[in-house]
Amino acid sequence: MSIFPTRILVATDGSEEAALALTTAADLSKSTNSELHVAYVFPTAVQRPFPNPYWRGRPTKWSTSSRRR
Repeated sequence: MSIFPTRILVATDGSEEAALALTTAADLSKSTNSELHVAYVFPTAVQRPFPNPYWRGRPTKWSTSSRRR
């Protein structure tokens, strides 16, 4: 049993911090003769399958149309 990892997983989103983590993981992988697995993560917009009928047409307490002047 070795104290060094045999597989390394690093996630990246393209940011500068993730690039540093990827470089560090690649160096560690090379020095320990480990497998390097990279997962690219990107944001997606959450879309509802249908509009929420409870919010349609009802002013909120923060909207300008419902404020008293």
